[in-house]
Parts: sequence; C-alpha cells; structure tokens
Amino acid sequence: MDAERFLAAIAPALEERLASSPLRGISEELIWNLYRDRVALRVKDGRVSPFSPEPEAEADVSVPPLIATQLWLGWKSFADLDDWHRDVGAKDEKRQLLDVLFPPA
Repeated sequence: MDAERFLAAIAPALEERLASSPLRGISEELIWNLYRDRVALRVKDGRVSPFSPEPEAEADVSVPPLIATQLWLGWKSFADLDDWHRDVGAKDEKRQLLDVLFPPA
C-alpha cells in the first residue's frame, strides 16, 4: 500500500471536511505509524498535504495498515477502531482532527 499516494488522492475531500468544521484554519501535522511504514499529513491554511516524516519523529497515531484503510475509507470511526483493536491508538490532542478528517460514512 502506498499510503502517501492514497492520502494525496483524497486530500481534496479532507480539505472540504476541514473547511466546514470547527478546525477550519488550523495548522498541524498528523504522523502515522503504520507499523511497516510511516506517513504524515501536514495541514496548513486549509491545505492538506501528505509527506514522509523523519524516521525519529514521534507518531501521533498508531494503526496497522489494513485497519487504517477502514478509517480512511469511512468504514469505521477512529473511536470504533480504537475500541475494537488493541493495536490502534492516538494522542488525545489529535483525536478531534482524526474525527474531522475521517468521519464514518
């Protein structure tokens, strides 16, 4: 799975979700540990861009890659995945951003 490429493809939808949320205008990074891979999202001035984080950068979200797709495609909320799978976790201060970017369908 090329997570960075996938997140780049859905970036316009993520930007729309941010624009219509209380988090409109935030600037943050969201670093994902996908166990074999790492990917990050940079949010700046309403624009979302994926990038490859430095190897030593601390992850904000830890999710097995096949579980991440369930979140990214809207099959389950982050809270549902966190309750369901013990290898899913995120920093408390990043959970609202996760909920805005990846709501369940």
